Amino acid sequence: MELYFLPERLLIKRGNTFAAVFYKHLSINFHTTRFIESEILPGDADVVDYTWQYVNRNGGPDKRFNNNRRLPVCAYSQYTFRSDTGMFEVISTSKTGGMDEFAMFLMRIGELQNKISEYH
Repeated sequence: MELYFLPERLLIKRGNTFAAVFYKHLSINFHTTRFIESEILPGDADVVDYTWQYVNRNGGPDKRFNNNRRLPVCAYSQYTFRSDTGMFEVISTSKTGGMDEFAMFLMRIGELQNKISEYH
């Protein structure tokens, strides 16, 4: 899937199929979530805690496993794009707040599109 953010709408490509959503029909919710990173830690990630790959009930490492790695818990941002036409896509960024300003900008375009619709 590919997303193209055009000046007046979002263009979505899945395979050979395209769909378009005006920003006024798009809702964007964003929040911070905790993510256990088991791959390479991105340079812009905010490590907020650590855990073990295999955890005991008390939260400590499960000693039955020889290769029980300590894993960082990161604060990632998650952006959910929805429309009344059935679009539901989630984008995550390792940088906390990495797309906040862009998401707010798109919502502002949607507000302006609604105002323009009211005048016509």
